[in-house]
Amino acid sequence: MFPDPEVQISARRTAGLKIAGARGAIILQPLVYAAVLAYLGYETLRLTASVLLASAVVIASMLIPELQTYHYSVLTESLFMSGILGLIACVAGFVRDPSWARASRIGAAAALTATVRQTAVAFLPMAPIVVLMHWRRLPHPRLSTIAAAAAPMLLIVGGERAAARVIHGDRLTSLLGRHMFAKAALIEASDTPAPSVEPERARLDHDLDVMYGPIRRLLESAPPEFRSVLSIFYETCLQGPCVPVLGTTSAAFTDTHMNEQLAAAARARLQRAPSGFVRLAVREYGSLWTAFRLRDPGTAPALTAFVAGHRPLPFEAEAFKVAAGDAILFQGSRAVLFLQPLVMALSWLTAGLAIAGVVSAVARRPLPPPLAVAAVAALVAQSGVVLTAFLAAGIGRFMLSLWPAVMAAALFAAWWAVTLVRDV
Repeated sequence: MFPDPEVQISARRTAGLKIAGARGAIILQPLVYAAVLAYLGYETLRLTASVLLASAVVIASMLIPELQTYHYSVLTESLFMSGILGLIACVAGFVRDPSWARASRIGAAAALTATVRQTAVAFLPMAPIVVLMHWRRLPHPRLSTIAAAAAPMLLIVGGERAAARVIHGDRLTSLLGRHMFAKAALIEASDTPAPSVEPERARLDHDLDVMYGPIRRLLESAPPEFRSVLSIFYETCLQGPCVPVLGTTSAAFTDTHMNEQLAAAARARLQRAPSGFVRLAVREYGSLWTAFRLRDPGTAPALTAFVAGHRPLPFEAEAFKVAAGDAILFQGSRAVLFLQPLVMALSWLTAGLAIAGVVSAVARRPLPPPLAVAAVAALVAQSGVVLTAFLAAGIGRFMLSLWPAVMAAALFAAWWAVTLVRDV
């Protein structure tokens, strides 16, 4: 009835998997998503009294590309998107009727999502931001609402970290070492001033200084319009196949000591070139908001020609999964010409809404209810993209998993604009 699930999840996040099993997870994931969608539709209807908007929000959240694939894979995407939708639903409930209980639900939703994927750490400030946005509407004592929002975050996130430490002990690790090592390898910096006494660390420093130099020179010679595309191939490869000490080992089960060595070598290099790190993050931020980068008909032929003119590429077999005689072709699609401007417009819209939300929180002046929900949803989307750009590889599925927040922000903002024009 169900396909064999694809299992790619860290050992520290497998409590539910051990209870339900891999096949049980692919049954439960879509059920959780459906329940959260129903909750979001209910809260949207109560806030706006609009069946049209409630239906549009639910339908838009079901039209996300690869959604069925995520539900039928034991990845983090399905539960992560469920957490995002649940968080937005809790925000809608608080905006309708602010209270300490509803503030605690926002904090709990953000914290539970953070136990699924580290990116959701960026969602933790949403509860205090929403509370500050509606500060003047809160019942006294107001500080109790802040405490109610913070308490579940401390209990859930802190409890999860403590439980992980007890269960996994010295084997507890994360993907941060691999992520940061890959970013350090892509930026230019001065060579390591003094070799480490530890052989593993000394080898990693040498590889960052020397072995990955050809990758950096290739990226520097590439035209800006497709430099970010090549960066994604190499950044992904530098988290495994392009690093001899890692090879094809699973990123979810990196040896703790090796992960610490990767992180230490990366930190040392990034500290010598902080501006390069920021430029790389800015480039990846823009790349994440560029829909279907590999299928852009304007750059695909030029990218194919550039790659052909520079072969053999550094780490060609590992990064592009091709043999020496195989062609590397990028095929354009005309549909991308329509999708890219739309996605870019949504990036600017969500950026503006996020700024409006921050200003509202700082000024402690509430926005109109639909606009307030749109602003917080936009903050969720933008904070997730920013954190991904700085601390992870900007692969497409990371962006797609944030798409429910983007769609919710756009739809709530559009509804507010329509009602405003209608009232005028």
